[in-house]
Amino acid sequence: MEFSIFIKYGHDAFDIESNYIRCTIPFDVEVILKTKKKNVGLNVGLNKTEKKVISYLLDDESYSAEDIPKKVDVTKRTIERAFSSLQNKGIIESIGSKRDGFWHVIK
Repeated sequence: MEFSIFIKYGHDAFDIESNYIRCTIPFDVEVILKTKKKNVGLNVGLNKTEKKVISYLLDDESYSAEDIPKKVDVTKRTIERAFSSLQNKGIIESIGSKRDGFWHVIK
């Protein structure tokens, strides 16, 4: 019995061994060209604090390094490190000045 995923991607997309199954599903070329991003999704290489920061910023970009620590239950310095790390990874960017600006989620 063929499953629809086999029909869609073919048997070459699956590598089945005795201790694992690897499924390689190719991206549509048009999707790759539209995104032009190396990392699609927010779970790639992010720690727990970074994921929470992104979650809050997606809800409201006006959150600052003073607002989020209370919600995440970590120190302000931990959030500042998360902002810096996310900025270095190209996931967020700072818009405006430090005083009047905000963090924008790019990816």
